[in-house]
Amino acid sequence: MKNQLQFLGAVIIPQVFALMTLILLTRELSLSDYASIAILEALLMLLTPLISLGVDRAAAKYSTTLNLKLVNEVGNGIIATSSIALFFPYLSIYFLLDLGEVFKIDLFDYIAIFIVGYSYNLITLLQVKNQFSGELLNYLITAVIKTFFPMIFISIGILLLNLGDKSFIYGMLAGSIVLIFYSNSKGSLALRFWKKDWNLGRSMLSYGLPLIPAFISGWVVSWSNRFFLNAYVTQEELGIYSAVFKYSIVFFLFVQAANLYLTPFIYRLLEAKKHRKVEHYLMMSVFLFLFGAFGFTILIALFLPYFGVSSSIEIIVGVGIINYISGIAGITTQLLLLFYKKTKELMYGSVFYAAICVVLYWILIPQLQIFGLLFSNLVCVALSNLVFLKIMNGSIFLRKFNFIYLLLNFVVIFMSIALLMMYF
Repeated sequence: MKNQLQFLGAVIIPQVFALMTLILLTRELSLSDYASIAILEALLMLLTPLISLGVDRAAAKYSTTLNLKLVNEVGNGIIATSSIALFFPYLSIYFLLDLGEVFKIDLFDYIAIFIVGYSYNLITLLQVKNQFSGELLNYLITAVIKTFFPMIFISIGILLLNLGDKSFIYGMLAGSIVLIFYSNSKGSLALRFWKKDWNLGRSMLSYGLPLIPAFISGWVVSWSNRFFLNAYVTQEELGIYSAVFKYSIVFFLFVQAANLYLTPFIYRLLEAKKHRKVEHYLMMSVFLFLFGAFGFTILIALFLPYFGVSSSIEIIVGVGIINYISGIAGITTQLLLLFYKKTKELMYGSVFYAAICVVLYWILIPQLQIFGLLFSNLVCVALSNLVFLKIMNGSIFLRKFNFIYLLLNFVVIFMSIALLMMYF
């Protein structure tokens, strides 16, 4: 019972802090201000996996069979080395592409996002270590620290110092410094990770690097649309969409809970070749997430006006469906592909659907703005799920799960195309 309570706390409490931060931002700032914050968040979501080189996923893979402390130390070393190597190329991009002028990003904000991304990777590795060692109390503490301190610092900036939208970047930076010190206090930070175990470091890189294009592709689908919308809609409309999307935190409570519990469990079942049990848990996840998506849509529709956001029900429902079909992929097909080391196949599939998504953005957003974005995402995510299912079947075939998964994604594609034809 104690472990279950710690598990629930590790999932719910940090998300409550993150949700409180989001409510504070949307209530106290204008939607135009929140649109500026959305651009910074999109940059952070792109940068974080680039710094990690995929070793956070590699750590989860190797933590089932190797020494957890060693995996954590080698992973920390890789991330520290990567951060040093990438900082100046990252900085040069700011000047070469004139990002300050194009997206109204200050140089200080740009550098601060890099530091926040680095801290997120350190804390993710520590969470992997705690997750696979069964140290749920430590996982809870780590997860709380990740969201509590940014919330406090952002609140001080908004409510006491009247910093406006700058409260976000200052608060995130202050919180990241706390994360870096905390992570280093819980594990060693060796830049020369090869002194610990070069073979393990090389294996983690071989596993993680092919995932980088997949991460970027996921970012293209989920976050790059902020930059497309920035050119075709008002700042207030961009703020509305970004806020609705960010309030998906309510739904992703279910996703995070399932991922935290099921990943070590399913990996061990797969190691033991208990495929029928694996299928059983995957089917449970699909239907559990469906109820979660319904709950998310209802809650958001009811409470968004109280949080300073007035959005149409079409946008709310569209975001809910996108979250559902992307969420089930993360805990089903993509989880299995990672276990069977199909990282290259995952990369190719991700690049394929990201390219389709960009083409649809280019065609539909200029004509339909936010609704063009929603149609593009619905079709792209459903297509990607079908691609991942096809790749997965090369390693393991789960008949019942395949049927349900196919049906759900085909229904989404059919409905999206039918609605799109009505708009045209």
